[in-house]
Amino acid sequence: MNWQSITRNWSLTAERLAQRFPQLDAEALRSRLPNREAVTHEIAERHDLTLREAERELDDWVFAQTAAQQLDRLAG
Repeated sequence: MNWQSITRNWSLTAERLAQRFPQLDAEALRSRLPNREAVTHEIAERHDLTLREAERELDDWVFAQTAAQQLDRLAG
């Protein structure tokens, strides 16, 4: 899975992002388009990370979300 798959339900994704990255505002995220680059910049800015660090953190989060979705499907 990828960013596009995870963000199909952007409202839920915004909530989950805000849980993982508590300095993000879920309401503000929901009001925007699900642009990965913009989210990465927001994570970096709000959590005092370099852009590369934020990219890695977001990559790890996407991986975990993908794994969880696949497990849910298998458990069916």
